[in-house]
Amino acid sequence: MPQQAHNGINVLIGGGAGILPVECENYLKEKGYGVFRNDINAMRTYKGNDMWALFNDESMAFEIDRDPQKEPSLAEMTKIAIQKLSQNPNGFFLMVEGSKVDWAAHTNDPAGMIHDFLAFDKACKEAFEFAKKDGNTAVIVVPDHGNSGISIGRRDWGGYATTPMSKQFDGLSGFKASSDVVAYRLNHVPNSDVQKVFKELCGFEITEREMQALNNCKEYEKSPIPKDDRKPVRGALYSSGLSRMVAQFMTERTGLAFTTNGHTGEDVFLAAYHPQQELRPYGMLSNIRLNEYLCNLIGTTHESLDSLTAEHFVSHKTLLTENSFEIIDSKQNGKDTKTLIIKGNPKDKLSKGKQLSLQANTNIVELQTLKGKRITSTQVLEMPTLTIYVDKTNTFYINKDILKYFAK
Repeated sequence: MPQQAHNGINVLIGGGAGILPVECENYLKEKGYGVFRNDINAMRTYKGNDMWALFNDESMAFEIDRDPQKEPSLAEMTKIAIQKLSQNPNGFFLMVEGSKVDWAAHTNDPAGMIHDFLAFDKACKEAFEFAKKDGNTAVIVVPDHGNSGISIGRRDWGGYATTPMSKQFDGLSGFKASSDVVAYRLNHVPNSDVQKVFKELCGFEITEREMQALNNCKEYEKSPIPKDDRKPVRGALYSSGLSRMVAQFMTERTGLAFTTNGHTGEDVFLAAYHPQQELRPYGMLSNIRLNEYLCNLIGTTHESLDSLTAEHFVSHKTLLTENSFEIIDSKQNGKDTKTLIIKGNPKDKLSKGKQLSLQANTNIVELQTLKGKRITSTQVLEMPTLTIYVDKTNTFYINKDILKYFAK
C-alpha cells in the first residue's frame, strides 16, 4: 500500500480500507486527495479529481454478494475514475481489473465467476462508451491468464449436447450467493440448519453423501464429528476446503465442469477499440507484442521501458561504490520496515557532514545534516520514483541520481 500511495496514482477505487496505513492516508490528504474509507456517498459526491475510495477491510465482495448501499459496482467505479481522469488535458491511463473472477475460478465457484464476469462486462461498456464519444481513447481488454478450465457440458451427464437448456442452466439461476458466503453462513448456524441454508442461498438441498462429506470437512466448524475423527470423503468430493466443497455441490447442479483449481495454459481472448479502426490490434498476439502496442499508444517504446527501469531502479550495491551505507530496521505505523542510510563522502564538499535517509517503498528521502553522529537538521524531499526494498536479497533499488540530493 505505501508503494501505491507514494507513486502519484491520481484515482484509486477498490478494496483495502483496513490496510491503508494512517501515514499513507495523511500523505495523500496533504497532497490534496480526497481519501474515503467505506463511504460510498463521499465517493459519489466528491468534486475533486484526485481521490482514493476504499471499501471493506481487504477485498471487496463478489458481485453476487455485494450490498449496493455499501459497495459500488465495478462499472460505477470505472465510470467515476474515467470522469475524474479525463479532466487531465494530457490524457490518462486507467487499469480496471475484475480481479475476483480469478478468486472464484480458483474455488471453482460458478456463481461467483459468472456474476463477476458480467460485472466486468458492464465496466467494459463504460470504457467503450467513453472511448467512442471521446474519439481519442483506446481500450484494451485482456486477461493475464486462464483459470480453472471451466467447460459447458459434463461427461458424467452423457448426451449433454441434447440436454435441454433448462437442465443445463436453470440451476445457476437458483444461486443467490457465492460459495464463500454459503460457507460463512454454514459456520454460523447450527448443524441442524444446513439444509435450510442451502435451500435459501442455493435453491437445493444436499444429498446424504454430500452431508457426510460436509461433516467430515476440517473447515466446517459446526460438524457433529470431532475434528480429529473426520475422514475426508473420497471421489468427486475431493476438496477439503469448505468453500471449495460448497462450490462443488453447486456445480453438480449445473451443466458446467472444471478441470483444475489452478491456472490453465490456453490462449486468452483479446478485445480492443481504437478510434482509427485500422490501428486496432487483432489476431494472436504475444504479451510482448501487446506491450509494444501499449507503448506506442502513449508515445514511447518497449526499449525506453528498459532504460527507465535502469534509471530509476538501480541496486544500491551497484550504485553506492564511493559512499558508505547501512540498512537499519525501523518502524512505521507499528510495522517493521527498512531504511537505507547513505553517508556523505568526506572528500565531497556538497555531501560532507550529511546523510540521506530513504524510507523503503516510498518516494521520501530525508536530507540530514550531522554534527558528529547527531542529526541537527532534516529536510524532507520527494523523488519522482519509489525506493523499492526486496527483503529476499536485502537490496534497495534506488534512483541512479540519488546522490544529487545531497545538493538540494
